[in-house]
Amino acid sequence: MDLPSESPYSDDVKTANEFDPKDYRGEDVRPKEPPEIDLPNESPDSDDVKAGNEFGLKDYGGEDVSPKEPSYVVVKDREDGKPRGLPCNSDRNLSLATLSHTFPGATGLEFKDPKAEASRVVMFDSARSLFMCPADGWKNQIFTAIYPRPPPPQPGVIRITLMPEGIVVKESNISLSENVITQEAVKNLFSLPPTSILKLRYGENEGAKWCDLDSTGSFLLPEGWSTMEFFVESRLPPPPPQPRVIRIKLMHEGIVEAVKNLFSLPPTSIVKLRYGDNEEAKWCNLDSTGSFLLPEGWPTMEFFVDSRLPPPPPQPVIRIKLMHEGIVEAVKNLFSLPPTSIVKLRYGDNEEAKWCNLDSTGSFLLPEGWPTMEFFVDSRLPPPPPQPVIRIKLMHEGIVEAVKNLFSLPPTSIVKLRYGDNEEAKWCNLDSTGSFLLPEGWPTMEFFVESRLPPPPPPPQPQPRVIRIKLMHEGIVVWEHNVSLSGNVITQEAVKNLFSLTPTSIVKLRYGENEGAKWCDLDSTGSSFLLPKGWPTMEFFVDSLSEGAANSTSKILNHWENRVFCIGGRGGRVGSCVLLNNKRILTAAHLSFKLGEWYPIKGPGLKGSLDVRVRCDLICNHFDFAVLSSDSLEDLQLSTEELNPGSRYFIMGYPVGLEASRPTITQGIIKGTWLNGSYLVGTPGSKRGYSGAPVFDDSARLAGLLLGGTNGLEVNTTIQECLDSPVEQKYARILSIAVFTAFYDTFVQKRYYGPGILKLSMMRWLFGKIIILDTDGASTIMYV
Repeated sequence: MDLPSESPYSDDVKTANEFDPKDYRGEDVRPKEPPEIDLPNESPDSDDVKAGNEFGLKDYGGEDVSPKEPSYVVVKDREDGKPRGLPCNSDRNLSLATLSHTFPGATGLEFKDPKAEASRVVMFDSARSLFMCPADGWKNQIFTAIYPRPPPPQPGVIRITLMPEGIVVKESNISLSENVITQEAVKNLFSLPPTSILKLRYGENEGAKWCDLDSTGSFLLPEGWSTMEFFVESRLPPPPPQPRVIRIKLMHEGIVEAVKNLFSLPPTSIVKLRYGDNEEAKWCNLDSTGSFLLPEGWPTMEFFVDSRLPPPPPQPVIRIKLMHEGIVEAVKNLFSLPPTSIVKLRYGDNEEAKWCNLDSTGSFLLPEGWPTMEFFVDSRLPPPPPQPVIRIKLMHEGIVEAVKNLFSLPPTSIVKLRYGDNEEAKWCNLDSTGSFLLPEGWPTMEFFVESRLPPPPPPPQPQPRVIRIKLMHEGIVVWEHNVSLSGNVITQEAVKNLFSLTPTSIVKLRYGENEGAKWCDLDSTGSSFLLPKGWPTMEFFVDSLSEGAANSTSKILNHWENRVFCIGGRGGRVGSCVLLNNKRILTAAHLSFKLGEWYPIKGPGLKGSLDVRVRCDLICNHFDFAVLSSDSLEDLQLSTEELNPGSRYFIMGYPVGLEASRPTITQGIIKGTWLNGSYLVGTPGSKRGYSGAPVFDDSARLAGLLLGGTNGLEVNTTIQECLDSPVEQKYARILSIAVFTAFYDTFVQKRYYGPGILKLSMMRWLFGKIIILDTDGASTIMYV
């Protein structure tokens, strides 16, 4: 090889050095700037030039061959931002090898162009080994090294098993791109409540370890997580402490209407909250927001709400009948029709019928005088569009359970849909929404659903059993009640409260009759009765040694038992009635009577006669009472007294299901009045067969007439509800004796009417109502 004779500063040496600017010790081996040499101005042949040529600074032609300083490019690393100068070759281009040597992994350069918003990338030559010098040169500019982006990590699949209390209940696979999984993702995976407390572990037995949490509360998976199995343990947090409870009673004009903790009132109601009774009652103050401030010691106190409800504004009412192809289907004010129905509204009948016009919004415009008119709706329902039908059979473990078109499965069921039988069976695919895609020709095919059902829910809790307890006094049943029990124990206090006995009463509970009667034992505390085996189907009797309701009941039985009868009205209706003075019977008019006709009564006070008939003399539909009479009845004295709110009352009658040999007695409390005292409302309520029964006070005086029952503290129960309901209702509706007394004194004792004749002017004066007189033969039938 011919080695160059020139100095190390020759072009050949310089070209080689620019690719290796440092030696193995890291020292810079790039050529140094040669010292300046003052060359003479003489010709090249002078002695001075010759002396200079001895060092190789000029070639034989006289041209300067001394090494030149290379150009440098300032490049900074994107990671640490430290700038470094990289040398260019003689063509002012930068080698890719020089850049990669200084910044390992770098593959390009970019710089900020002050004339443009975006960064610019330095262009390669055709061989992609040199960076071409930019148009503005390398100076006065800092370049940034560009690195290739790392490939995105591939998701790894792990298996997670839900294990509460060490039992595997569910397992699922989940794909992860890194060793982190959030608690929310784990909860959603197993449908756990958002408040669940989770712990994630890996490994088993003694080698099990718990996964740590990062700063956001997510689980950090250990090294090698993509090949591991994980286990979730879940606990529900303890329930939050419950607020303390107070009891509030709703008062309306001084009467307790509801004793529930909460009740709904209209937004316009004016309410006041108080505590304490009688003279010690105080009103709760309001804070700045209008809320009630409760006094000290409120958790143990009882509160009362006084409320006055404004009367509802009067609304004009019209009656609309729904017509479907000319037939009346419904006569209610409102009725529901499908949204696609085509309706037309008309008024008038036959030839005078007219259709109501529509306004711009599609609403019906009613004609003048509409509040007193009747309207008819004609409706035509469009036929439903035809739907293709396929038949699906539900398969469970290979057995057909249902062959209906549709069937209900639990939300957690895993179902697969197939078609074809045996070897030709195929599974239906799912679309992106999870719905089954049916194959071509599906309308004529049969499909099968295979489902795995979760275990059945636990059986329902047993319902309370009902037993009947009768209060006995001197061997006579004076009162009876049904009571619900969840076990074979009932406290003495519950028995006393059931029959309104005093706390000091001594009670004994027995079962069986005559010689087979046995007494119920007491438990170890002596406060509860232990019921015998088979108690849900037995009847029990209470014997009491105290004064109280039993004495009043006994007195009423002794005085009125022979004057209370069972009466049958028209249409098979049955109720109760009571004998007044003047051989007259008082009962409820809704039992259906007709003036002048005779009706049967039965009872123990008919002196051996099992069937006596009485004639209807008077019907008052407005107050719902009727008066009947018979010469076969005794003429007895009548003692009356009015009841007031808070008074105790006793109803004697013949409830349906009991023999008519003896009446039964039910006790209650008057809760309020209605219609200026004409009616009384009390609890407990009426039972079927009690309609028309007399109501007495504590002293066995006649105080009213039971008209029926109601489920609310108002008189709104219809006659048919009173007759059809076989159960005891919550409230009793009672006609005050004062209303009947005024009627009785005026028309019976003073003889203002004969057999069917009534003075119209006198009835209008008494009641201010319209009297309708119907003539039936020679008699005039009176209705109020």
